[in-house]
Amino acid sequence: MKKFTLCFVSFLAIITLVGQSTIQACTTFCLFNGKDLIFGRNYDFPIGYGHVVINKRGVVKSAMADAGEQAAQWTSKYGSLTFNQFGRDNPMGGMNEAGLIVELMQLDATYPEDERAHNLLGNYFFGQQEFTQAIEEYKKVTAIAPNFSPPYNQLGYAYRSLENHAEAEKAFQKYIKLIPDDPNPYDSYAELLLKIGRFDESIKQYQAALSRNPNFAASYFGIATDLSLQNKHAEALAQLQKAYDIARDDGERRGALFARTVVYVDAGNVQMAFAELDKQYALGEKIDDAAAMSGDLGTMGNILYETGKYDEALAKFEKSLQLTEASNLSAAIKENAKRGQLYNAGRVALMKKDLAAAKAKAEEFRAQSEAAKNTFQIWLAHELAGSIALAEKKYDQAIQHFQQANQQDPYIFYRLALAYEGKGDMKNAKAACLKAARFNALNNLNYAFMRKKAEQKLAAMSRS
Repeated sequence: MKKFTLCFVSFLAIITLVGQSTIQACTTFCLFNGKDLIFGRNYDFPIGYGHVVINKRGVVKSAMADAGEQAAQWTSKYGSLTFNQFGRDNPMGGMNEAGLIVELMQLDATYPEDERAHNLLGNYFFGQQEFTQAIEEYKKVTAIAPNFSPPYNQLGYAYRSLENHAEAEKAFQKYIKLIPDDPNPYDSYAELLLKIGRFDESIKQYQAALSRNPNFAASYFGIATDLSLQNKHAEALAQLQKAYDIARDDGERRGALFARTVVYVDAGNVQMAFAELDKQYALGEKIDDAAAMSGDLGTMGNILYETGKYDEALAKFEKSLQLTEASNLSAAIKENAKRGQLYNAGRVALMKKDLAAAKAKAEEFRAQSEAAKNTFQIWLAHELAGSIALAEKKYDQAIQHFQQANQQDPYIFYRLALAYEGKGDMKNAKAACLKAARFNALNNLNYAFMRKKAEQKLAAMSRS
């Protein structure tokens, strides 16, 4: 087999706004030096991060289909490497081991009526938690192509994030109507029903998804979450055992094991949570998957941190970083991990009452995250700064920081409740605590960490 050199060249987009217009463009090129073909591309789109995914041979794949279309299915003949902006099986381009390259390119200014271009722009705004702008783009898509199914899914999630559950329900129901034989619309609708506490209805929709594809693992995770939030942990674990038993590869096995970890944490059984994590780590160790093992160590550190074992937590965080630095992962991933360790060291220092060290780490983390323009880490920097302000009883500062942290992290609202309570603003404290306790997040470790605490705090606030 001829050896090919693949080069992905990515640049952050410079977005020029004139009135309401947004312009993006992409370029691809191929060079031949007499011996090797070198392919490169620039990805001029306003997100500076993504996933490089290794796709295995011999995996059954299914295409997305619009209303009235039959989804194509095939088994991958070659392995491939793809750049994925929005998650696994949503590639923006890549190359297989035989040398075939396929890339997505777009230019909105040239194709203003291209529904796919507006859908991608909507996805960008959604990823930045700019949900109102995302909805505007998705509505443009549905006006251009009313039977194009993908925007209805994200439209539902965007409305859900703005707590407009009635419009979210309409969007998901339209999504189901357009592609009734696909499991994903039922799974998405089920997640909305989970979110608003209609657990039994949610389970029925997840079951509808599984009736269309028994291997749709996400629906097992959803049913397990519905059961877990009703404190039916044994039944939740049984659902996840089904997901593990039907898993087709170690990636799906890891997903089931992580979901079991979340259920055990929610049930307060830390020992069994660690047992599931050990199984995950063993799967990564078997193939020397540094990224997976590093992530598992980080999760172990988070559990130790939440149980008050701060020195042990820091040791796991440090081991996670060491494993990443010693691996062949990219320089960008290593730099990201080093920044993350500043966050971890800062919050451990805070819990050990070393405010000077916590502030120093927090400031260094903030500066580096902003320089890297890493949105997620900037959110974490606000979380850490808010926690420090909370410890110092600087409640207004804490509130300001928490309001700039990740608004899809349920733990933020619990911290916000503590800040309002400290300030004496019990109305907002109860509202934030209620939101934390009833966040109903799908398969979410942070929610499992604090759900019972939020419920207890809410009950105490209601009695006072």
